[in-house]
Amino acid sequence: MSRLILKVAIDAPLRHLFDYLPLFHVPPPAVGCRVRVPFGRHARVGLVVAHAPHAEVADAQLRHIHEAVDSEPLLGHALLDLLQRAAGYYHAPPGEVFVGTLPALLRAGRVARLAPSFEWHLSGAAPTPESLGRAPRQAALLRALNNGSRTEDALDAALEGWRATARTLLSKGWIERAERAPEAVPAGVPSAAPRLSAAQQAAVEAVCAADGFQAFLLDGVTGSGKTEVYLAAIEAVLAAGRQALVLVPEIGLAPQTEARFRARFGAAVAVLRRAACEVDADKAGRVAIVGGIEAGPAGQDVIARAAGQDVVAVAAEQRIRAELTGHPVIAEAAGEHIGAAVAEDPIVAGAAVEDVVA
Repeated sequence: MSRLILKVAIDAPLRHLFDYLPLFHVPPPAVGCRVRVPFGRHARVGLVVAHAPHAEVADAQLRHIHEAVDSEPLLGHALLDLLQRAAGYYHAPPGEVFVGTLPALLRAGRVARLAPSFEWHLSGAAPTPESLGRAPRQAALLRALNNGSRTEDALDAALEGWRATARTLLSKGWIERAERAPEAVPAGVPSAAPRLSAAQQAAVEAVCAADGFQAFLLDGVTGSGKTEVYLAAIEAVLAAGRQALVLVPEIGLAPQTEARFRARFGAAVAVLRRAACEVDADKAGRVAIVGGIEAGPAGQDVIARAAGQDVVAVAAEQRIRAELTGHPVIAEAAGEHIGAAVAEDPIVAGAAVEDVVA
């Protein structure tokens, strides 16, 4: 009798997927959805990677999943294929690659949703700031809200330690908090780009004219203007209404990189760090900067986020496998090996990149 077998990736150091049966009387979870499954004496969260008509284990060993965590896939077929190639390339356990792609909260089975955003405003019972002469912190917060609602990010930038004061004013009924609907991040005002040299202009034109896969090597010493080539290439992508992803090798370089990109493009820039991706990924704008990239399977979260971008700039990477679908990749000095698994990925590599393969 024909039946459906769920091929589930579980974060374990084993080089195979695990076979499970779907629950009775409910639709089976789609490929790309998370499921909670029995694993040994415990329950684990795994990812459905494929449906199959036959199991690789005996019937006596087959167990039903506990539940489907998602009603819709978190990962699409293109990204699942990409991760499968990455697991094969690195000879890595597939569960570590597939499940390791997800942020920590999703790996734990939490609901996949954007973090809520809140704003604060005065209530009708709020006193005037001038009447709170003996409570300067409370007066400062009321004054900040006098001209209308303020987001929590705006208050963070304007008032140090305002949250404790807000709790006090909230308990008095003087201010109120409301959840904000998700909205597009404003683009801001870009600054003028410097004039490119003839060599820089030729490099930018070559990258922008790439049709399908093509590898580019930017050969230049520090300060020779390679970064400006990256910026100009990204600028062309942003002008087309698309996105860009910039990878930097050390988290210490992220602040100066973020400042330069904000000043240049005026675009919403999110900084994704390995320890904070769950927070910042929700705020990603048209340019995302990823700091502290690791090589091999440990860096698969970066590959996953890159799948939605159009230009990837890699600065001083030791080893990056850019398995992106149809997006330009730019790499700078000290990259030992850059691979593009899909023949639609333009790559721009900087000096000291020893090997660029497709």
